[in-house]
Amino acid sequence: MATNSKGKSEIKIVKPQFHLKGELNEEINEVEDSIPWPSVQFGIPNRLLRSAVFGVQREKRDGVLDQFNFTYREHYEITYTGPRLNQDDSIVWQAILRAIKNTKSPLGKAITIKKSDVLNHLKKSNGGDNYKWLMSCLDKLAISNLKCVKGKDVFSSSLIIGYSLNDSDSYFSAGVSSFLAPLLSEDLTDIDILRKSKLSSQLSKWLHDFYSSHTNPIPYPVDKLHAICRSNQNMSKFKMSLKKSIDDLKFCEPPLLSSDSFLDSKNNIVYAFKETGSPYVPAKKDEPEKKENKKESLYTAHNFL
Repeated sequence: MATNSKGKSEIKIVKPQFHLKGELNEEINEVEDSIPWPSVQFGIPNRLLRSAVFGVQREKRDGVLDQFNFTYREHYEITYTGPRLNQDDSIVWQAILRAIKNTKSPLGKAITIKKSDVLNHLKKSNGGDNYKWLMSCLDKLAISNLKCVKGKDVFSSSLIIGYSLNDSDSYFSAGVSSFLAPLLSEDLTDIDILRKSKLSSQLSKWLHDFYSSHTNPIPYPVDKLHAICRSNQNMSKFKMSLKKSIDDLKFCEPPLLSSDSFLDSKNNIVYAFKETGSPYVPAKKDEPEKKENKKESLYTAHNFL
């Protein structure tokens, strides 16, 4: 059962099952200097799960460019520049990260993955439309860019270091830059990609990652969630979508949110209580600063925009 404001039994931690692997591609591994994968358990950066780098909009055409900044935990500035990404791109990127980790490949090296393996692991059929879907995601990931600034530390990279196709067009090679190592070293959540891939809407998938990255979510104003995910729906339609997505997360398998999660329409606040949790790597503690009111501190920690 979930833990609500009155207190319930502990949240069950569910280890995601996603076993996609590839093979180290020695032919194209002079892309950049490589480094070992960070010595932590696998996870997706919470900085991205709690932002609109991967948003909720289904684009009617490719090539829509985007650029925006956001602040994570007050002092971590991130700038995204590139094609507008959504949850399709998010799932593919998360799958590639998992495949690199499962293949035990260092960051900066390329691995070769069979296209049909990606689709099969995501429970998608092999076929022309799904192959086009996969390649469209790879195209966008290859020309995207993240710039992260924390104090005097700065790193910048595309989300994947390009990709290549083999002659038969049945395999692709891709990798993740070693420059992203700081992003993959702490403050991570091991996302259940299979559960996420079964959800029907972009907003449900975004909320899946957002709430997966929180152990005990604080109540969120509807307009705050609208701003964080950068939805282009008007507030009335967004509230309708939000209600449906909360239900999706209560009835997915295994349930992410407990049955007592709800949208308070009168006060426009979402109360989300976790039914299951995901393995995580906590954020490194910063140097102690002046003490703040606990309630303010909790809210500020989630004030990403």
